Amino acid sequence: MRIPGPARGLFVGSMLLATVLTPAAAAQPLAAPAPSAVRAVCAGMDRIPGKVACRQLLRTDLPTHLGLTAAAPYGYGPADLQAAYKAPIQQGAGTTVAVTIGADYPDAEADLAVYRKQYGLPPCTSADGCFRKVNKNLNPSPLPAPDGAWSSEAAMDIQLVSALCPRCRIVLAEADSSDSTVLLPMVARLAKQVTPFVSSSWGGTEYPEQVREGKVLDIPGAVLGFASGDGPASVLHPSSSPYTIAVGGTALVRDPSTARGWSEKAWNSTGYGCSIYSAKPAFQNGVNTGCGKRATADVAAVADLYPGVAYYWGAGGGWRVSGGTSASTPIVVSLWALAGAPGKADRPASYLYAHPGAFNDVTEGPGAHAGWDGPTGLGTPDGVAGFVPVH
Repeated sequence: MRIPGPARGLFVGSMLLATVLTPAAAAQPLAAPAPSAVRAVCAGMDRIPGKVACRQLLRTDLPTHLGLTAAAPYGYGPADLQAAYKAPIQQGAGTTVAVTIGADYPDAEADLAVYRKQYGLPPCTSADGCFRKVNKNLNPSPLPAPDGAWSSEAAMDIQLVSALCPRCRIVLAEADSSDSTVLLPMVARLAKQVTPFVSSSWGGTEYPEQVREGKVLDIPGAVLGFASGDGPASVLHPSSSPYTIAVGGTALVRDPSTARGWSEKAWNSTGYGCSIYSAKPAFQNGVNTGCGKRATADVAAVADLYPGVAYYWGAGGGWRVSGGTSASTPIVVSLWALAGAPGKADRPASYLYAHPGAFNDVTEGPGAHAGWDGPTGLGTPDGVAGFVPVH
C-alpha cells in the first residue's frame, strides 16, 4: 500500500487534464482552463493556526450570465451528478442538511431560487420552511457581516445540496469569524440540535491545539463532512479529526465505454496524508493507510474544474463554474442524507469502512490504487449503500 504523505501534484496545472471523453452533455469549451484561469476564492485566509478558509476554486475563463439561461449552464448540473452517483432523489423528504460558513451570504435564498428554477427543481424557500439561515448560536438574527468569498462558497454548497437531495431542507449556518474556536462549536450545535448531516467546505493548517479544540466534534450519530483540501497543503484540520468524514476529490468524466457510463481518476490537487496530531480512529484500524495517526481521505466525489460544477452567484456575475474539495464535500453529505439517519450511538464513518464494495474504487490518478488510498479514500459513492448502518 502507498503511504499517503503530503498532497501531490501541482496546485492547478496538472489537475485539469483534458480528456478524449465527453465531460458533460451540454456544449463545453474545447480545452481545460489554464492555471492562471483558476482562482482560490479564500486564498491566504488559513495560514495562521486556528484560522480556516473555504476550499473553493473558481474558474475565471468563462463568461458569466445573470438570471435564467436558455441553454444549460456550463459545468455539471443536478442531472449529471445524480446520474454519476446514482442518487435516489425520491428520498430525503423531511431530512435537513446544514452548510456552515464564516460570514453572511445575503443573497442565499435569491440565488438558490435561480439555481433550482434553472434546473427544474421544486422551490426551496424560507416561506415554505425548506430554507433558513441562522447565526452561530442557531438564531435567525443577528446575522454576521457579509463576505464575498464565503458567499461564493456557500452559493455552491447549498446549490449542490439541492442538486443531490432536491427534497432535503437546507440550513445555512453563518458564524461571525473564521476562527476554528467559533466555527467548530457551531458545527457541534447543528449536529446536536438541528440535523446529523453537516457539510463544511473549509479547513486550515494542523496545529497542536486541534486535538483539544476538536473534541467538541465528538458527537455519536453525526455525519460531519469536511473538505480534505486542495493544492500542496497536505492535511487539513478538521478533516483530520477522528470525529469527522474527510472528503477527497476526483476528476469525473462521461465514459460510454463503461457500464457505469462515467469514469473517475484521483484529482491531482486533492489534499491528503497523515495527521501530525490526531489519533488514528478505530474505523481505520482494518485499513493499511500507512499512517500511525488519522489518515485522510475517507471518501471522495468530483472536485476537478474541467468541466467543474455549475452554480449561481448573483453578486459574482451570475452563473459560475467551480470545484475543489469544497464541491465534493456537500455532494457526499447530501448523498448520505438520502440514505437516512445514522444510529444515534454510531460512528457513521465506520459505515464506509464496513461497506467498501459500495463505492466506485478509484484506481487511476496520482496516489490512487485499488482499495483505500489517500486522495479518494474508499472511492466515490455508488448509490447510498455505503452510508447505511451495519447490521
